[in-house]
Amino acid sequence: MDVPAPMPPQCDNVPDASTFALAMFLCFGVIMSYVPQILRIYYAGSSLGLSPWYLFLGATSSACAMFNVFVLEYPTATCCSTGLGIACIEQYMGVIQVSSQWLMFVVVFGMYLCYYPVSATRAQRKNRRNRDTAPDENDPLQDNSSGSDSDLETIHSHIHQTYGSTPLAADIDLARHAGNYRALPHAMRQILEQYHLPGEDEISGLAGTSTEWRISKALAVAALLQFHLCFAVSVFVLIPGRPKYQIKQWATVLGFAAAILAVLQYLPQIWYTVRTRLVQSLSLATMCIQVPGTFLFIYVLTLREDLDWTSFLAYVCAGILQLVLLALCLAWKIRQKRLGVDDYGRPFVPT
Repeated sequence: MDVPAPMPPQCDNVPDASTFALAMFLCFGVIMSYVPQILRIYYAGSSLGLSPWYLFLGATSSACAMFNVFVLEYPTATCCSTGLGIACIEQYMGVIQVSSQWLMFVVVFGMYLCYYPVSATRAQRKNRRNRDTAPDENDPLQDNSSGSDSDLETIHSHIHQTYGSTPLAADIDLARHAGNYRALPHAMRQILEQYHLPGEDEISGLAGTSTEWRISKALAVAALLQFHLCFAVSVFVLIPGRPKYQIKQWATVLGFAAAILAVLQYLPQIWYTVRTRLVQSLSLATMCIQVPGTFLFIYVLTLREDLDWTSFLAYVCAGILQLVLLALCLAWKIRQKRLGVDDYGRPFVPT
């Protein structure tokens, strides 16, 4: 006599239509809230104004929050292994919500890397280095025998302090600084171009720095490694037969990590925006949507019985700090209008 195969667990809960509709609306809202930021970078052709540390911490924080919800909801979501009805989809809504948040943040990070403003001067320097395979003994610029590294650092510091390598503040005359660069002695300009010191585009605020670009690429790799690490550990603790308390412990670690990273996430961007005193490539529309949306997002997560306070702590921290960043950008927007410059500090051209 054949023994019937065990039936998979069935979902016992009755779907709440209003909660399900609100969760679906929030998922759609999360995706749409990032569209203005993506379009702003695309149409401006520049991601200047976004801090790479802000993007890195945001990507890692949202990844931790996503895996926190995943490991907590996985045991109850397994009851939907045989169907995709409304009840089953509702079981996965928590994961879908936080996954959409992580996915869109990764897209913004990718846009930042694709549209990072690399100066033409920097490309010319690279081509020149490829041509100059042998040093010229008669060229005094090739003499690096005595303390050249420290001398270059001194020049680097002087140029940064005098002319600036970050985007210029709105009340600084852009043309004057570009003129100062051109007025530098020819030998000094050769040194600047040869050793990756600020080029004309970087000094005038039209391009980011070489150092920031290298940091951005390193942080993107670190974020990718962190995602794979969280994924591997999450799969390990969910292996059948593993002690259930390990799931709770790992979820708590992820929740605290997400909260700490979320708090740190906005601090570099706030400082970056304070220092430049410009809105630049930040999208006010995205922040205006996300600030109230974050708190609504938190409310929906609290309605899910299988989650705990660690699952939405990160979003509380992020919502408060994003409100601070929005207020700062609005203040700079008013200041830019008063000074007659655009978001990048360039004077408005009369038409």
